[in-house]
Amino acid sequence: MEDPIIGEILTQKEKSDDKPTRQSSIHQSGYWECWESLCVKGGVLYKTVGGPWEKLVLVLPEKSRKDVIRHLHDAKTAGHLGQEKIFARVRERYYWAGYYRYVVEWIKQSPKSKSHQ
Repeated sequence: MEDPIIGEILTQKEKSDDKPTRQSSIHQSGYWECWESLCVKGGVLYKTVGGPWEKLVLVLPEKSRKDVIRHLHDAKTAGHLGQEKIFARVRERYYWAGYYRYVVEWIKQSPKSKSHQ
């Protein structure tokens, strides 16, 4: 696993569902708070999200985040999406600790967003 935090979570989850101690690096990563909603299926880490119907969303490795946001924001079928619609699209499919702040920063730096200001 290229993402060290997600790799550590996968290793820990495959060993046991017990929540790691507060001293672990997982606690520092932001994933500790949602530990109970994380699960491994076929060697891939997912988060269970609630609502009327529970579903699994992919815990997205760091290396894939820019490409995913670019695709969700810039795809021809997307039109120009506002910030809240981008957050909704991310939440429907993906999760990572700190995604809200990440998306805000990406949108601020996006040339497509700057041209619509």
